[in-house]
Parts: sequence; C-alpha cells; structure tokens
Amino acid sequence: MNAELIRGDLAGERARRYAVIVDGMCVMEKQFEYPVAVYHAPGHSFHRVIAKDGWAYLMPAPGPIVRDGKVIGFCEVSWAPVNPGNPCQW
Repeated sequence: MNAELIRGDLAGERARRYAVIVDGMCVMEKQFEYPVAVYHAPGHSFHRVIAKDGWAYLMPAPGPIVRDGKVIGFCEVSWAPVNPGNPCQW
C-alpha cells in the first residue's frame, strides 16, 4: 500500500455516490451500497473505494476536473449515512 494514502472508514455510510458532471450533463455515476473504506491523499485526482464485496474502484476525487489547465467538469460525492444524526464519521 502507498504510505501517503489516508484511509477513511466508511462503515457509517449506507451508500456513497460519485457523479461526474461535464457541460451540465451527468456523464458517469457510480453508487456503492455499504462501502467499506476510501483511500485518498491531498492533491490526488482519485479516490480508491473499497466496496463491500472486496473490489476496489478508482473514482475521481470530488471537485473540479481539470484537463490541460482548464476546468472541464466536476465530480460530486454524496452519501447516505447509517445514522443521519452523525453523518460525517471521518
């Protein structure tokens, strides 16, 4: 494992959704039911999401998507917490 990656425990999430928006249109959407973990690092363009079945997925990090120095879209991340009273667990 890359030592610079930070692990976020997603046990408190019922679902996590990544949506990529370009020119006002959703061009990609992926939802994980009961995800296990996310690995990320400052300045990285991707998240590594571990699904409940053990598969790892490389997903865009939230925020602007830049190509050749220009913003071409953005990635939105949303989640449904297991406990809505405590929605941000890491």
